Amino acid sequence: MSAPVVKTTFKIVTEPGLKQKLKRMMDDRFDDVKDAFILEMEDTLGESAEECPVLTGTLRDSRSLDVDERPGTIKARLGYGANYAFWVHERTELHHPTGKSKFLEDPVNRKREVLIKNIVERVG
Repeated sequence: MSAPVVKTTFKIVTEPGLKQKLKRMMDDRFDDVKDAFILEMEDTLGESAEECPVLTGTLRDSRSLDVDERPGTIKARLGYGANYAFWVHERTELHHPTGKSKFLEDPVNRKREVLIKNIVERVG
């Protein structure tokens, strides 16, 4: 699979106590945290697909989620690989019959506010 044309990363914003709780969970239950994290990223990509403009479905179908796991670290790359994805995503002046610009950025920005809380709740 080629690298996404539109991709995003984001800083997680949360209460300090939740970060410490998640760190303990990562030490004790890494696989559970990883599974919860992947579910959250899949949810985010699903929201993005719902907001993605659709003419033929090629752009929406080019979405991808790649997870990189290293000791004590989990990273995800969410993106769209269609060669025109960047232009559709960034051109906010365009009107789309279905979907909208910023179809990846907006769901990611919404998720970053609740990501750690959701993971902690999923892991229990």
